[in-house]
Amino acid sequence: MMTSRLAVSACLFDPQGRVLLVKRRNEPFAGRWSLPGGRVEAGESLAQAVHREVLEETGVTACSPTLLRRIEAGDGHNKFVIAVFFGTVEQPAQAGDDAAAVALVDVVALARLAETEGVTPGLVEIVTMAQQRLRETGGALASDRS
Repeated sequence: MMTSRLAVSACLFDPQGRVLLVKRRNEPFAGRWSLPGGRVEAGESLAQAVHREVLEETGVTACSPTLLRRIEAGDGHNKFVIAVFFGTVEQPAQAGDDAAAVALVDVVALARLAETEGVTPGLVEIVTMAQQRLRETGGALASDRS
């Protein structure tokens, strides 16, 4: 029986309502756009793991990440339970060791990426869900002010 590994990811929005994405350098899903994240290390809380992973992959500090949901994912060889967080980011990002590139993208650009370059499974749905939760918790997105 395959054992699930625990991982985290962060759906972070800048003040303009764009989501922070990383282009994965490594498998699974190398070359696809995804949320920053990775495995939880031994002795680490989910909150510590999400802060560490975001910092390692993008050079930024996640502002008050809140648990959105847990999802199950896998690539056939590995199975993960991913704790997905959402929150905000207020500083410029740069690609770290595990990321080939980083980008802040709006909903139109996200849809274009999903059609052309490829994104990890469920990414668009997770971003949409996180946008809704951010609004519900009082976070205004620039797209709400248009």
